[in-house]
Amino acid sequence: MLTAVFSLSGALVFGAADFLGGLAAKRVSALLATAVAALSGFVLLVALLPVLGGEWNAHDVLWGAISGAIGCVGIGLLYACLAIGPMSILSPTTAVVSAIVPVVWGLVVAGERFEAIGYWGLGLALVAVLLVGFVPERGAVRPSLRGILMAVGSGAAIGGFYIAIDQTSDESGIVPLLLNRGVNAVIMFAAVGAVAAVGARRARGRAR
Repeated sequence: MLTAVFSLSGALVFGAADFLGGLAAKRVSALLATAVAALSGFVLLVALLPVLGGEWNAHDVLWGAISGAIGCVGIGLLYACLAIGPMSILSPTTAVVSAIVPVVWGLVVAGERFEAIGYWGLGLALVAVLLVGFVPERGAVRPSLRGILMAVGSGAAIGGFYIAIDQTSDESGIVPLLLNRGVNAVIMFAAVGAVAAVGARRARGRAR
């Protein structure tokens, strides 16, 4: 019962985050939306650290930082593709790819094995995305090739984040997530600053 509650709660949070992130990316930019989201998460985790706790060690800190760097790509591409739309196709595409990547990693690299129903489940997940997103309908908005590629890239990067964060120990608590959000925020705000600097330089050049 508790597992089902956590699963549903996680689905609601992820769904709301995708929707709101896509809307924010339309109004500002995918880079800025990702940076603000990362900073917000970092502040929240800092506040929760005394309560939830976690052990600090070099191994978990390193993997937390790696997951943050990978997460920049995943969330940045996610918000960018959702801003292009349609969300109803690109969001589930990202979700399915992000689920398949760790599964493939486990099967190929970690030597794990599924029962037969597990392989059926993977196949059905792919078919479900096709049925939900590409059912013929007059006036339906179709995703562009750019949007689909960005969704697939986002899903692959988010799957990489799952793999990286799974390398941390149970004793680390939320410490790897704290590093994840911190590194993510630093990289994304640096990217926002770089884009702003390039834009300002181009504007000065046109003015001259």
